[in-house]
Amino acid sequence: MWPFAKPSTPSPCLTPSWLYIPLPEPLRSWEESFNGQVWIDGARTHAEIPIFAVTVYLVVVFYVPQLLQDRPAFKLRGLFAAWNLLLSVFSIFGTIRTVPHLLYHLSN
Repeated sequence: MWPFAKPSTPSPCLTPSWLYIPLPEPLRSWEESFNGQVWIDGARTHAEIPIFAVTVYLVVVFYVPQLLQDRPAFKLRGLFAAWNLLLSVFSIFGTIRTVPHLLYHLSN
């Protein structure tokens, strides 16, 4: 365990319920039952995963372009459009769920 590890207890939500934007039932029940502490504990016990991910990323960034320089370009326009759409939807959803908390806690 890391030297400054906190105990594995979920923290209560400190934002008033009137700030929440209503969600459809499947998303609401998932959000209410989500326990982020499980992911925090997993990240603390498996520090090798980010090290492996960074290593793979560096290999891809510095060596794959050399391997692909003599090949014809891939046609990825549709895939990139779909990726950008998913990122946009995720960002909008995240903003809708976090900005009310931020504004409430900054004003109090």
